[in-house]
Amino acid sequence: MPHGRNAFSMPVYGRALVALVLWGAAVAGALAGAEGGFAGWDLPLAVLYLPVVFLVAFSLSGACSESRGSGRLFWGAMCAGVLLYLAGSPLWSPAREPGSPLSAVCYAAGVLLLFGALLLGIFTVSRRAGYVAWADALAVGLSLGVLLSVFGASPAELAAARGWPEALAAFCGPVAGAALLYLGLVLVGVDGSPPFARPLAWGLLALFAAEFAYLLSVRYSGGPPAPWQHLLWLCGPVLVSLAARHSAALESSPLELGVHPWRQAAFWFGPLSPAMQFAASFVWSALHPPVPPFLAFAGAVLALYLAVRVSAFAYAVHRLRRQRDEAVTALEQARISEELHDTVKQNVHAAALLIGSYREVREKEGEEAAERILDEAIAASREASHQVGRSIEEIQARCGEGGDVDVVALLRERLCETREHFAISAREDLRADLSELGPEERAAAYRVASEALWNAAKHSGARNVRLESRRVGPTFILRVRDDGRGLPEGAARRGTGFAIMHKRARRAGGELEVISSPGRGTTVQLRFEEG
Repeated sequence: MPHGRNAFSMPVYGRALVALVLWGAAVAGALAGAEGGFAGWDLPLAVLYLPVVFLVAFSLSGACSESRGSGRLFWGAMCAGVLLYLAGSPLWSPAREPGSPLSAVCYAAGVLLLFGALLLGIFTVSRRAGYVAWADALAVGLSLGVLLSVFGASPAELAAARGWPEALAAFCGPVAGAALLYLGLVLVGVDGSPPFARPLAWGLLALFAAEFAYLLSVRYSGGPPAPWQHLLWLCGPVLVSLAARHSAALESSPLELGVHPWRQAAFWFGPLSPAMQFAASFVWSALHPPVPPFLAFAGAVLALYLAVRVSAFAYAVHRLRRQRDEAVTALEQARISEELHDTVKQNVHAAALLIGSYREVREKEGEEAAERILDEAIAASREASHQVGRSIEEIQARCGEGGDVDVVALLRERLCETREHFAISAREDLRADLSELGPEERAAAYRVASEALWNAAKHSGARNVRLESRRVGPTFILRVRDDGRGLPEGAARRGTGFAIMHKRARRAGGELEVISSPGRGTTVQLRFEEG
């Protein structure tokens, strides 16, 4: 029974009931203001529309109650917008009756709510796309209106046949529908698009197609809308209701994701492109003079739109660059903090404990035991110094592109340090140039090599260690080999040093391999693939 209470909870029914009451009040007011009154309500039309109204109210209000934050606001605005859109639709009989301003108010309010809801969804998923989407949507509506006017469907021509109220309703329908459809397509095309975006875009496409078909019927046939037009229009709210099944998926992204370049190209060279629509209008008017005055005014608005869009795009790029820098800084801080906690802090703490016990051991166990404690403290301090130095030099290696830091020189210093401090033979055979690597790859290569040299010198008992680099086709290989005692089975996955090396390689897009067996030495190999 708890499952049933969650599935059919009272808040969902309550919101659906409130939505239905509001929709009924809007339709009743529109009908009361129409010439035909309530007698003008066509019963088959009511039977066709009311189940869709109930579906919309139940689905979208349920999605609103189940969502949180921006998702709740999004689905609430969608629910109110679709219901008002239904109440004021030009296909609905009250809107076709003259003398009903309330239906026009409902229709305009529904369009504004849907426009705001779609913009909210785009901004939630990707602020970068939202900065210019609003201007593009307005330009799409303007350019389509100009195109319709140029090709014989202007409001004045429609008003001559059907009167101004119905002419404006028929003309504004596809114009507003095109703007809403564009916003729906942006929500589909943005990287990280929510799952509900695709059925939502199909629903907006159905609305636009029905509004456009209604405009053509007003312009050329003059009769009432055909049943197939009502069915096509109702496909829109039904698909929007189906989209509400994925209501919980509207989540903000920490990155300002954008739209893939080929999708942007498809828009700018597609049928909804303001540039393509204005170009068609200008060419047609130039070939069929005289040029209508409104076209010159529309051209001025287009120039203003381009200026606004360029400014908004520049602002979006600036924010994206700043966000990228902040993200890189945060990742680097997290990496350094993690490494200091996992390695340096432990070694410093161990050295402090050993030094603290030195006096007590000397008094109780003698000088020889105290000297061993002191040697261990020195080793722990040297380990901490090594970790701090490698972290600093890794940052220098990452920032060395175009600067004075030479990764090969840093690696040679590590080889020299290995020879001097541990009295083993350390040689190099670098046949592939490390400067060919990118900053992250170069930093990872330095860290892996320096860590492998340290492990070979300190833990393996090796007499010889060798640093090599090769390029085999598209693969860059950096290798550290020693002739020490080797590793027991599984040891390459347990040590902190190996964990650090694996993590660095993975973050830089490389692949680390540790080859070792007892008595046969150890080979640490890092590979990067081009592309």
